Amino acid sequence: MLLFPRSCCEGPIGGCTSINSGLAGISGPGRASGCIMVVGLPLNVVSLWILHHRHSFKSPNAVFMINLAISDLLLIISLPMRIYFYATGSWILGKLACVSVTMLFRNNLRSSSIFMTFISVDRLLAVVYPLSILMTLHY
Repeated sequence: MLLFPRSCCEGPIGGCTSINSGLAGISGPGRASGCIMVVGLPLNVVSLWILHHRHSFKSPNAVFMINLAISDLLLIISLPMRIYFYATGSWILGKLACVSVTMLFRNNLRSSSIFMTFISVDRLLAVVYPLSILMTLHY
């Protein structure tokens, strides 16, 4: 099951259809988005502050983690509009805003995955080839 199974742009006439099917309140994806936003926003702000003030930008791992935190913050910024869409079942901001928010959400989801992959590869190389990495950094 996808976290966001349906976009506001899908369906007839730009997606201005009801998705709740008569259910009262916010649907499952809306609740998940709300929880992610409530937990993710303060934690990403704190992690970005710590990375910016406590670590140097010389380490590739620190740069990757800062980029990951920024990407996650941009992802969280797009969530309130998605929560509204899942709560009401309609999109009132127009097709351009729908496409922009969906594109922002999906691209930031992909970039977060890419940055986590970069961090994992960096850690793998540091564990598997610890001395060869140090040699290439010093010469």
